[in-house]
Amino acid sequence: MDKITPKDGGDTPEMAISGLRQALRDALPNSVAFLISDADAKDYNLENEVAALLRSKQTKVYFLIEESCQTFTQPGCKVYQNLARVSGGQMLNVEKNKMREFLKTLKKPLDPKYVELVTIIAEAAGTTNTTVNVDQSIQELCASVSGKNPRFTFKDSKAQLVKMISELTMSSYKYGCIENTQSGR
Repeated sequence: MDKITPKDGGDTPEMAISGLRQALRDALPNSVAFLISDADAKDYNLENEVAALLRSKQTKVYFLIEESCQTFTQPGCKVYQNLARVSGGQMLNVEKNKMREFLKTLKKPLDPKYVELVTIIAEAAGTTNTTVNVDQSIQELCASVSGKNPRFTFKDSKAQLVKMISELTMSSYKYGCIENTQSGR
C-alpha cells in the first residue's frame, strides 16, 4: 500500500463493483479488501450479488473514494456505503492530497497483533460517549470515526484530555492514537 499513488481520473463512472466481485471470487475466506476509486460505480446493479459474496466469504471491505461521493443520493455512491455496512468495513471520502497519509492509518488494523475492542455503527449523527476499559497491557490505543465533521478525544480516568501521538483529520474521517495506557483510561 505504500507504493499506491493517486493519479489520472476524469473517466467516471467506473465498473468498480464488477472488479470487487472478481476480487471476492478469488479471495480467501476472512480476507480484507480495499476498493480505491475517484468515481461512483456504474455497475451498482450488482449490489445484491456482491453482498452475498461478502457474506459467504466473510470479507471486510474498505471503500476509499476520493471526494466523488459527497452525498449518497446517487445509486453509484450508495452502493459503496451499503456494501461496506454488509461487510463490516467502511466507506470513506478521502481527500486526494491526504490519500497516502490515510493509507498509513490502515497498517495497524491489518497487523495480526491488532485487536479491535469495540465497533459502533450509528445511523444518526450526534454525540456518543463511549467508554472503553483498558489495562496497562495495551501499549497503544487507536480510534477512528467517520461521518460529517467527525471528532473525538481521549480522556483519562480523571477526565483529563490525553495527547494523541498520531492524528489525521479530514472532513469525513478522523484517526488518532495514544500510547502507554493506564488502567481505567
